[in-house]
Amino acid sequence: MIALASGAYASEAPPASYGGLAVRSFETASHRIYAVSMNGETHRAAVPLDGPRSRIAFDPARRTFASLLPSIRVELTPGVDIDAVLQALGADELTVFQSLGFAIVGLPAELHPAEAVARLQVLPGQPVASVRLRGPRIEWR
Repeated sequence: MIALASGAYASEAPPASYGGLAVRSFETASHRIYAVSMNGETHRAAVPLDGPRSRIAFDPARRTFASLLPSIRVELTPGVDIDAVLQALGADELTVFQSLGFAIVGLPAELHPAEAVARLQVLPGQPVASVRLRGPRIEWR
């Protein structure tokens, strides 16, 4: 899964390559267009320029795009100080699933989930964090 840059980060990001994937993006008046090329195929997605819906990831295994949720998952391993995690992210929303061994941290609107994960990697105890994806819509019959 590759989280794609959005907002100001995307406008500064040059075309990138990730393990055989070539990622390009450009802006129109109201949208950012992502083009991911792999194995001779190009996959495209259009998202708004700003806001939570502008944050997406590409899954090379499924060859699909998915929206990032405005929260991250943090593993509750020994040595992880959840208060330090909240402070590093400027977050105030937290749901702890102690028996399952993880917590969901709601992020401030301006913080990209991929940036939040990167910030946590330098904390003492090196918390293991991951972005969360919006699941596909379920069609009830």
